[in-house]
Amino acid sequence: MAAKREREAVRAEADMRANGLEPLVPFTHTKTPWKSMCMNCGRTVTPRLNNVRSGHLGCIHCGGKAPIDPAAAAADVREIGLEPLEPYTTALTPWRCRCLRCDRETIVRLGQVRIRNAGCLYCGKAGFSLRGTGVLYLIAHDRYGAYKIGVMGHRAGRLDVHQKHGWKIYKKLEFNHFVDAYRVEQSTLRILWKEYGAKPYLSASQMPRGGWTETIDSRLIDLPRLWRLIKKQERRLTVD
Repeated sequence: MAAKREREAVRAEADMRANGLEPLVPFTHTKTPWKSMCMNCGRTVTPRLNNVRSGHLGCIHCGGKAPIDPAAAAADVREIGLEPLEPYTTALTPWRCRCLRCDRETIVRLGQVRIRNAGCLYCGKAGFSLRGTGVLYLIAHDRYGAYKIGVMGHRAGRLDVHQKHGWKIYKKLEFNHFVDAYRVEQSTLRILWKEYGAKPYLSASQMPRGGWTETIDSRLIDLPRLWRLIKKQERRLTVD
């Protein structure tokens, strides 16, 4: 029994460290708040191991659940070569910035900057995945009462994965440039968050293959109205 408990503790500590958290006290239980230090920002936090294993960010400061000083947020994006074009709101909200390297407008989220060092869509590492054509899709989940906006390449099987998990396709839009699909998606999400009070509706555990930050409560807006909003952003943002 003692040996099994020791093995569980070793695995638990390994899982925390793999997610950027250094335990400060011995492991007790997966559902017990575990005092740890975030290896990204150095703050003391108390995440639960079961939440960390489900895909939640363990640090409330880096993950956007704790208030962040707008000046500190701006300093973080400037440190990676971006200049904010609008006031900071939350760590998960799409944030318009200008890249100081290529001088183009880009979109980041502070949480992604802090956790994954995300940067410019065009000249950063992520830029290579944004080349080529793309598809924007709107899907709905009846049991969850949720909608999701997403983007993918034409050959990606992301929609097939979502459908296997109970999502139904409402409509799709094709783009000559993947980055245009991404910009329309992010612009639409910004409007939903600012004007409709939307926020990520589902958790990472409900969407183990990713995409939970682009989900919204279906009670906020109906599908036809949401699709009209997407189309309006397409007309405004698409270059050709």
